Amino acid sequence: MHPHARLVGHDLMWRASHATGRINAETEPSVHDLALATGLSAGQVEVALQVLRTRGWLGSRRLKEGPREGQAVMVLTIPALALDQIREHTAQHHSAYVR
Repeated sequence: MHPHARLVGHDLMWRASHATGRINAETEPSVHDLALATGLSAGQVEVALQVLRTRGWLGSRRLKEGPREGQAVMVLTIPALALDQIREHTAQHHSAYVR
């Protein structure tokens, strides 16, 4: 993955809930906010966000209530392939410690 996408993803990770991957709707960063935080241009951030969406690391959900009802907000996700690799790696290392 391109370093810009990793940088933007890393910034979003720190903004998201560790339990759900959701980014608070009230504090969701704009492209401008992400550009300031990462030192990238707004165009570079937009491309990085698209890369994250295309590769399955960034999704969205529609709010069902509140003042922003119906608006889409960012959600960090783990693509299925990466999640399978994480599970396999964890299982291998866990079994090495159990012996």
